[in-house]
Amino acid sequence: MTVDDRLLQGAILRSRRLLWVMLGCLLSVGVPGVLRTRADEDDRYQWHLSLKDGSICPGRITASTQEGVLGWQALGFSTPFLFDVDAMRQVAPRAAMQRTLAILEQASQQFAIDLIDDSVVVGHLRELDAHRVVVQSMLLGTLPLKRSQVRSIRAVAAHLGAPVTTGTMDAQPWTFPRVENGWKLNAGGLVTERQGAIAVGLMELPPRARIDFTLSWKNLPDFLFLFGTDAVHVDPRRDSVSCAARLEVWDNQLALVREVGPQSDLQLLPDPLSPTQAIELSLFVDQLSGRAILCDCFLRPLATVELLPNRGQPSLSPAVGRQVMLVNLGTDLALERFCVFHWDGILDRRADGESQVVFRDGTRHSGTLVAYQPEQQTVLVQTAADGQPSFQSVPLAALRLAHLSSSEPSAVHRPSPAAPMLEVVLRDGSRLRGHWLPADDGMLQMECPSIDRPAPIVRFKVADVRGIRGHDRRYEAPGISDQLATLRIGTWQLNGSVLSDSPEETQTAMFWKPFASHAAAEILGDVSGEIQFRRPLPAVNRTPRFRPLPNAPPQSPRPTDSKDPPSASTDEAAADHRGGDAAAALTIEFRSGDSIHGRVTRIDANGIAFESAQTAVEFAPHDQVRRVQLRQSVGAAKVNGEKLKRLKTIPRNGREDPPTHLILSTAGDYLRGRLMSFDGRHLRMEVRGHVAAIPAARVAEIIWLYDRTWKIGDDGGSRLGRQATGSASAALVPTGHVPSDAPFEIHVVQRDGRRVTVNPVRVEHGILIGRSKLLGDCAIPLDHARVLFFGPRVEQLVREKWENPWTISLAPLPRDFDSPRHPTD
Repeated sequence: MTVDDRLLQGAILRSRRLLWVMLGCLLSVGVPGVLRTRADEDDRYQWHLSLKDGSICPGRITASTQEGVLGWQALGFSTPFLFDVDAMRQVAPRAAMQRTLAILEQASQQFAIDLIDDSVVVGHLRELDAHRVVVQSMLLGTLPLKRSQVRSIRAVAAHLGAPVTTGTMDAQPWTFPRVENGWKLNAGGLVTERQGAIAVGLMELPPRARIDFTLSWKNLPDFLFLFGTDAVHVDPRRDSVSCAARLEVWDNQLALVREVGPQSDLQLLPDPLSPTQAIELSLFVDQLSGRAILCDCFLRPLATVELLPNRGQPSLSPAVGRQVMLVNLGTDLALERFCVFHWDGILDRRADGESQVVFRDGTRHSGTLVAYQPEQQTVLVQTAADGQPSFQSVPLAALRLAHLSSSEPSAVHRPSPAAPMLEVVLRDGSRLRGHWLPADDGMLQMECPSIDRPAPIVRFKVADVRGIRGHDRRYEAPGISDQLATLRIGTWQLNGSVLSDSPEETQTAMFWKPFASHAAAEILGDVSGEIQFRRPLPAVNRTPRFRPLPNAPPQSPRPTDSKDPPSASTDEAAADHRGGDAAAALTIEFRSGDSIHGRVTRIDANGIAFESAQTAVEFAPHDQVRRVQLRQSVGAAKVNGEKLKRLKTIPRNGREDPPTHLILSTAGDYLRGRLMSFDGRHLRMEVRGHVAAIPAARVAEIIWLYDRTWKIGDDGGSRLGRQATGSASAALVPTGHVPSDAPFEIHVVQRDGRRVTVNPVRVEHGILIGRSKLLGDCAIPLDHARVLFFGPRVEQLVREKWENPWTISLAPLPRDFDSPRHPTD
């Protein structure tokens, strides 16, 4: 497949993905990027837990006293969760951290013992005989391993030579083919938000090299990363570019590709990419043999491609590319770290047919390792020359890699399919596979079948863990009785549910229980985020927490959207006429973002009086009201952009006395002026100095025009609406700064579109009970909620998401007045 074919297929996949992303944006309400959490500031939580249900959560490992349960202290929660290890995908660092390589180089005399189940134990070799291999680990102590489970022994970090480049971009020779490329240096890394940006690294890549790099992005990525190329001035988006290997994105999956002429070899990585992610990878490239091996940050092989160059013509030497090229095909991309080392070309962790012994000077022999003599610090190696076995004793320090003699198949222990195992990576490079046991005295424990002792248990500290990888078996959560929802804080999410009954004496009353956790935890008061519900709970008997007003209108169900379930009767206000004249309001919307269903009884210079079964409050001042809906606008016509612009534009000579209200009639007409009063029958409006009486039956909506792009001088006037400007208006508009002692609030968006902000008190029988500064005591059934926004920044968030569409502005200055004049005019 050529690059052009790949780009065409990628364009089709990106178009399909864009449609799904746009559909998701329409169906969901996200949290803006300005809402930052402590995850960006607390170094103790520089880890990510990924679950099989798609949840991603920063935090840290804690000790758990239950078998098969991982304790996880998530950022933003009061107590740890207890996750089933079967539900875990992996635990990995959130950002570039100290690599295992630095620790391994400090212990160059250590060896890595590779087991047949892909486990690795790093330490000093103490004993090797016909039955077992004993290793002295600085983290695990003395470990006796079953000889039948050991595959090979290799020297740690002996395959690496001198570094070619450092890790930061500013100290490396990077070039950009075009001036408008868009790459920028940021904190030692390369960052771009320009699609098509190309960066070329001129670092003289060795024929055999190890390349460590870290890539990150904020949206779904799409890129080409070419290794071992000399086509510096060629655009890989349009032309075919030869390279030793390349990494690219195929429908949210990384693919390792090697092409030689018309032939190609490709492997896809199993785990899909996700937005807002950083990955650390190591690529081993051998251009002389035509092989490339991609490993994760723990040096576990992920993909291998091998395609010999000049096939059929062995006399021709393969071409060696010296540069790398990174092309951004998505919205944003960052290359945070890039290191290149010389490599000896040996990374054999599996025996490829015949066993071999490799020495540090590069010589190789077919053979196996037989025994170790600790007194002489030598190993006994069996080799075969001319078909005859021979034995030789060589110093242990000269050994680079050696396979052990093959074991009997009956003696090899294979993990049981009924008991899948985890893989734990320690900071010295060891990788252990086994079963997760309860912690003992703060020490984590695993049962590893390869350990040669009656109780094959390994103990290690939490601080020594660099990562955990779960098994591939599918996980099915137990029966869930609560409402399904997704909690999002910043860029991460947890699938689960809100506890239907919160314990007493809580800080926020919001307890979250992930699907795979045995325990719930309370959301802390300094965390901001959202909870998006998936479907409502089954109908249960609920009792409201306050009595409807005695004079509240009779309840009648209001037609709802067929996609949403009908709301309870206590959540619907009257939609009829009382006495034949007074209009029953459908919606009363406040400036804070709250909205209720009720009936407006009076409007005067002080504010509006209303009745609603949803609150005991009966009055609100003008500077707290945004809109009231009296009737459906049966004849409403669409307002085009030009007409809407005129309705929101005020002549400059009216800046000190602008209109304060906009009336929408049932026929779809608009009238702009100053509302003076409403008595249930008529509205009195001042329009251009004249007072008109409008029958209430002809009015659909009343909109308050107090949001303006300019300030009105305080002239002490008392006309209706004057109090909604100036300092009174500014007091309700957040400036972006959130005080440290800001209260924890919850903004509920219900399925019928109604919204309310409360200070939570408790959750009881699935009902959120709280107090609104505007509406008083409130009780909101959670099965009627579509989205919950929570945190000390809720008011700011609400105003950003539901910005007033009727903000008015002054007409622009005339062109002659606004244009610059000559000094002599």
